[in-house]
Amino acid sequence: MTIPARLPKIRQKAFDLAIHCISNYSKGYDQRIFNEEIGRRFLEDLLQVPEIKKFQWNAIAGQEFSFLQVYLKNFLVDLIIFADKNSLLSKSKEELLKDETLEAHFDKQYGRLESEVLLDDYFRYKILIPAFGILLKDIKEIELDPNHIIKNIIDIESPYGSDSIMNNFKKPPLFWSERRDQQQWERDAQASIEISCIQKKKLIDEEPYSIMPYYPILDIGKEIFEDMILSMYDFFMLYSDRHEFVPFSVSHYYWVEPPPFSDIYPFLKGYIYHSFPPARAYIRFYEDKVKEFWIGTWNAHYKWFYDAFYGQDTELEIKRIFRYAVNTLRSLDNIHYADLRVFILVSTLEGLLYKKSIAVDLGYRPDKKQAPIIVTFRKIAEDQRKMWTQFVNGPRPYRRNIIDFFKDAFRMRNNIAHPEKFNTPKYLPSHLYEDLPSHYHLGKLKEYIQIYFKEFLWFLLKIWIDKKILSKEQWFSYLETLKTQILVERDS
Repeated sequence: MTIPARLPKIRQKAFDLAIHCISNYSKGYDQRIFNEEIGRRFLEDLLQVPEIKKFQWNAIAGQEFSFLQVYLKNFLVDLIIFADKNSLLSKSKEELLKDETLEAHFDKQYGRLESEVLLDDYFRYKILIPAFGILLKDIKEIELDPNHIIKNIIDIESPYGSDSIMNNFKKPPLFWSERRDQQQWERDAQASIEISCIQKKKLIDEEPYSIMPYYPILDIGKEIFEDMILSMYDFFMLYSDRHEFVPFSVSHYYWVEPPPFSDIYPFLKGYIYHSFPPARAYIRFYEDKVKEFWIGTWNAHYKWFYDAFYGQDTELEIKRIFRYAVNTLRSLDNIHYADLRVFILVSTLEGLLYKKSIAVDLGYRPDKKQAPIIVTFRKIAEDQRKMWTQFVNGPRPYRRNIIDFFKDAFRMRNNIAHPEKFNTPKYLPSHLYEDLPSHYHLGKLKEYIQIYFKEFLWFLLKIWIDKKILSKEQWFSYLETLKTQILVERDS
């Protein structure tokens, strides 16, 4: 569909420039066109238009430059490619001016340049993410909100075209291990998540850009896109119930569709290395109760969740402790060394539960962290009795004596950190090991820690989002109230 030109004089000058460029084409000519009089004059004419002139078109990458030329150069390259495919490069200027197919293609592309680049108040992007473990069946798409859409691609071989940059869109990450009994549709992405986002354009009196709007997947811009992807995955992870702990997964590759003519290719490829584990189950959006639950939960909580922990206006220090714990929870399954998993899990839990002043007030030496951490965790479970009861509903082998289990976990963590000071775990509570030969006990303890400390961490993060805790200070303030309760109970 051709968009009528809002700036007919600029449209005509752009057409004249395109005809000049095609009729005089030689390799690399598009790179030199803005050094010639016709190119410089066109740029000057553009920047005399008030609706275009009001925007900041400069960026700094080593030195300041105008990135408006990037869009215009790629616009001209698109027209040259079209002319080449239609055997028009050898035509004269007069013949090109009479060619209706060329003018029709020009009008279509100029309409996009004008409306989506030159005059739009925003730079608009769409992030495309392959999703695994999402089943839609006959549903074509699920709209969580207008900016987050899940599309069914299970029967589409190349959902975004088959060019070299998109032809492996559905393939799983190479570091995910395959099960031999998996069929191809189970290994490949079954859905695509599309996230639309915008960046308001700067005005001429503002500082030049440090993020290149035409290539935003570098540096800070990369972090913005990654946080949008991570926030969506983490939302589903933390708002799911215990039985769907990781209801689906996504690839470490993603693609960004930037404004037109940002590049000669319509998509840019980015990656988040080793952040996501393989999908362990399916989230069945074709079931009405599942769809209703997630759409309702999303609309009720996602905006707060994103703004609180992933939004660019949130100070890094404020969200650091929460984000670190979530990163641990999300990435742990991609670590194949059991000792490292144990060390990270126990240490992350320690970071959330230990505060020196609380330990001292409870009567513990500052260098003895284990006892106050256990006391604090038990008090949290008591304070959050309803959530904890739901959480441990079902067989939990540590339920008889969680204190001994915690003590052994900390001994194990310390042994990993200081093998020269090995402190043999007590392997308590003993019923966890009674059916095993003694040489299996150490391995079984590591297994239990990897399973259940991951659940403990998830439980604590659920409290963060349930209480809408926003910072380390608010979290430790909550622990302070529990400390006061503990001291009152001791005195009574």
